[in-house]
Amino acid sequence: MRIEIVAVFAVVCLFNINVNGQSPDRPQSRIDSLNFYSKKFCKTNFDSAGLYAQKALELSNKIDYPLGRIMATINLAEAVFYKGSLDSALVLYELVIAYPNEDKYRKHKFMAYQGICKIYYYKGEYYKAMVFIEKAINELPPNLVGEFLGSALNMKGLIYKRTGNLEKAQQCLIEALSYADIVEDNNLRSIILTNLGIINRNLEQYDKALEYYDRALIYLKIIEDIYGIGMIYQNLGSLYADIEKYDKALEYNFKAKAIVEKTNYKSINFATVLNNIGLDYFYLHKSDSAIVFFNKAIKLSGSLEDAYGVADSKLNLGRVYVEKKNHKTARRLIEEGIGSAKKIDAIDVVIEGYKALVECEVSAENYKAAFSAQALLDVLHDSIYNIEKVNAINELQEKYESEKKEKQIITLKAEKDLQTAQSKNKTYLIALLVLIILIAGILTIFYLKNQKNKYHRKLLEEREKEAEAQKRRFAKELHDGTGSNLTGIRLQLLSLKGKVGDDNKIKQLINEVERTHQGIRLLAYQALPPEFGKYTLDGAISDLVRRLSKTGSVKINYSSILDLDWGQTSQEFQLALYRIVQEALSNIFKHANAQNINIQIIQHETDLNIMIEDDGKGFDSKTESKGIGLANMRERTEGLGGEFNIDSTAGNGTTVIVDVPLD
Repeated sequence: MRIEIVAVFAVVCLFNINVNGQSPDRPQSRIDSLNFYSKKFCKTNFDSAGLYAQKALELSNKIDYPLGRIMATINLAEAVFYKGSLDSALVLYELVIAYPNEDKYRKHKFMAYQGICKIYYYKGEYYKAMVFIEKAINELPPNLVGEFLGSALNMKGLIYKRTGNLEKAQQCLIEALSYADIVEDNNLRSIILTNLGIINRNLEQYDKALEYYDRALIYLKIIEDIYGIGMIYQNLGSLYADIEKYDKALEYNFKAKAIVEKTNYKSINFATVLNNIGLDYFYLHKSDSAIVFFNKAIKLSGSLEDAYGVADSKLNLGRVYVEKKNHKTARRLIEEGIGSAKKIDAIDVVIEGYKALVECEVSAENYKAAFSAQALLDVLHDSIYNIEKVNAINELQEKYESEKKEKQIITLKAEKDLQTAQSKNKTYLIALLVLIILIAGILTIFYLKNQKNKYHRKLLEEREKEAEAQKRRFAKELHDGTGSNLTGIRLQLLSLKGKVGDDNKIKQLINEVERTHQGIRLLAYQALPPEFGKYTLDGAISDLVRRLSKTGSVKINYSSILDLDWGQTSQEFQLALYRIVQEALSNIFKHANAQNINIQIIQHETDLNIMIEDDGKGFDSKTESKGIGLANMRERTEGLGGEFNIDSTAGNGTTVIVDVPLD
């Protein structure tokens, strides 16, 4: 796996420095100047940065200047951090946090909390890192939110990325960039743009990634940040490696190495550069050179307590030994890397580890072990996605429960008011009883009619249940049978690499089998009904939209205004609505040639409205509305006692409107 060099955070200088010492208070002015130079050199010459900070600390203690002392402590912490002494940096940041809870120290405490977050981030303790970045955000006074929140959101985005949640990572970074633009902070802009480039590279959006890197370079050249330019070179190297231009990747990584060696030799970022050069040599089939650089990366990452870097470089070194047919050493290194990654919850490294283990076992012709590793890899992919989905749904569920309690309070108050009114108006009881008798008669008529409709609905439900059961059986066979067969074929093709003349043809076949396998997994997912005992209709449709959006062929927008009590809403009702939406999307993908789809679900007082629009080729709804898909949607809607309408004309897209009552 190739590690990106992420830009961790920027801290805006907190003081207006007079470096010429023109302040009337010369001792304090000198301390501020020392702090200024310490901050300036913290990433490029940490020995000098540490000396400036130490001198500022001594002078601050001598004249009892608390603001100079707290800033010097922060600068010293940063200097020792970049030197690789994470525990020493942690102690210094904790000294800052111990300062009194006074407004004049809040921005310094923000920096300390963010620094501790950075330490845990590099140690791979992402839960702790998230806790401290939230503390940093909470410490910000309102007047400094615009100035500092961007750097905190950047850090938060990086934590989400490391834990596999690219969507939330990108949201945080885009929001962070808006704050950087507000304060016109070119340093922070370059940092965030670099990280957005990394995420788009992970999403295989290479043109977009290059655009972000180019924008970052513009700002780095404006502020003359040579070190930052080196990091861009490294990330460009990773991008070119992704598109298999390894010579160009190696060229950029050596450019990055030359810059980092001059500025910040013993750093985590330098270990990353060494690791990525090793990968470039590996893909160029220069195994001996790759081994040298991976071992250097492991040694440096270990000395810097970079658990993530150690785990990843061990996996990469294991892959080299797979290529050299030394399977025992390869297996040991890969398993060590997976074990280390699991300890720090580095999900992306764990996934790459199992991929490497599959390659190792196939190369060793140990197909049973390879199949087991592949099965674990598939389960891990699914479980990661489900964890994200469950967390999102739980958050919504808490919101729903809170609103439900508020409604219960309002209802109880209304009932109490009604009882009071009734006690004061007993004379109206007789009239009320007569009215009730009349209403009861009318309701009896409606009841008999409703019973007939319920009987018809029951028949439809039974037929629907049988259809769903058949889909379950089909999906299980598709996933377990055909999916397993494709996995076996893929493993056999992997075993042929290097044994036949045309490796590129084998690689193409492997990629084709992998795409077919993923397609079958998606088809099986669509056939299986969502588990509405665990998820909600809103969550299931969001899930469906997210998976279909991955095809990239159509842009799907989904919005909802729902306030249902999901615990009291039947699974059959939710499933029927889900199938209506799924059928509509299936028809659009098959027939409409649409570019955009809008799905909107709105809950009214007594009914639920679903509207699905597309900008496709449309059709004459008066003459061509007899298709099976439309008939299924209409039948399901009517089975719920609702109304189904469709509006379409040739060349003007299609709109499907479903209204169902909320019984």
